[in-house]
Amino acid sequence: MSTKLRKTINRIILFILSLPFAFVVLSPLLLVYGLFLMTYPEGRQKLLVYYRFTINLFGLILGCLNLNDKATRKKSRSELWTKCKDFWDGKS
Repeated sequence: MSTKLRKTINRIILFILSLPFAFVVLSPLLLVYGLFLMTYPEGRQKLLVYYRFTINLFGLILGCLNLNDKATRKKSRSELWTKCKDFWDGKS
């Protein structure tokens, strides 16, 4: 897939998910997509990558909220910002 097409798709996804109640409306579609991916081995591998990425993002968000250690908070914010910029540019 070309980088330009990937950037466009990522930006459309981010725009749709930023709309109010978008996650609530799209969650049934995401569940059906997850069930579809679970039906074959390559899809299960893809789901594993999605889950690891999501867990990593939640860990970084929690690190951003750490009030006790400024260094950890700063590192988490910079990593999270880098991941967001990479997704926006179609690198993820």
